[in-house]
Amino acid sequence: MVTDPTQFFPAYQPELAPHHLSAVGVADATPLELLCIADLRDGAIHLNLAAPLLIHSDTRRGAQVILETGNHPTRAAVRPPT
Repeated sequence: MVTDPTQFFPAYQPELAPHHLSAVGVADATPLELLCIADLRDGAIHLNLAAPLLIHSDTRRGAQVILETGNHPTRAAVRPPT
């Protein structure tokens, strides 16, 4: 499952390197959708903020990228276990 991370972390604005953008065929972040993979285990929900998915809005070409800057966790808690 994937989701828009800003629904849960409004300040999430990762720094994308030029090679991240070229992986989906763009020169700037304007036509991009940014999604994160959600992990649902044992009643908890976590997002991988360290490796978001970039999707070109027009061509639908996408890539998962590993962020090189920032302190983004691979398991950011959205909902604790129930």
